[in-house]
Amino acid sequence: MTRGTFPIMCITVSLLGLTGCNPTDVSDQALASNLTPELSTVGSTKSDVFWNDHIIYDLQGRELGDDWQSFWLMKSPSKLSPYPIMDLSQPQ
Repeated sequence: MTRGTFPIMCITVSLLGLTGCNPTDVSDQALASNLTPELSTVGSTKSDVFWNDHIIYDLQGRELGDDWQSFWLMKSPSKLSPYPIMDLSQPQ
């Protein structure tokens, strides 16, 4: 370490020590009003809740397509005929 860098390093460290963490409101009432500001529910952050909701929306959207096909009886051939029904839409 050279002679010029040591005083500069000491001044920098002392200034950082003085300015350090300076929160705006450290009163007991401010801390007691929200002890866990990062949590939205008992065990999840707001980001976790957001992504869990979107996973559910995606899943329900795909289930809606399945339910729509079941409603219009498009999932399987009709079981009303005693004879097998041939699929003529695809060439063999």
